[in-house]
Amino acid sequence: MGQAASRQAHSSAPLFDLTTHHQMSFFDLPPIIERMLLVSDKISDLNFSVGQLPQVEINGKLTPVQPLGLQKLTPYQTEVIAMTLLQENPEAAEKLVKTGTADLSYSLPSRARFRCNIFQQRGVYSIVMRVIPTDIPSLASLHLPTRNS
Repeated sequence: MGQAASRQAHSSAPLFDLTTHHQMSFFDLPPIIERMLLVSDKISDLNFSVGQLPQVEINGKLTPVQPLGLQKLTPYQTEVIAMTLLQENPEAAEKLVKTGTADLSYSLPSRARFRCNIFQQRGVYSIVMRVIPTDIPSLASLHLPTRNS
């Protein structure tokens, strides 16, 4: 039995249904990410670290948020988030086990894409999700200098 499974046995509210290997609905990751993204349209990163509320980074400043009432994260919760992100990427999961860090991509269809880094420090997982813009900027929005003739 893995660490997550042994922790689930001692938890009063399991976050991961280990019998079916599906997330339980009250810890469904996409709605949590969606709620975090509503904080601002200038978010560069989403951060999940043990002992902290989930955080969004806006203009270089970390801001704690409580998406769907989520409180300070436990080691078990950050591991569940990591497992959720890794479930479609066995190569990244293997790299995380071997090296303590993994880089991967994640997307919310038609909403957002992310470059993710999952790393282990002091025996627990932390996750940073860099927001990758999905819309292609127009030439006008780039405010390029006009061409002189």
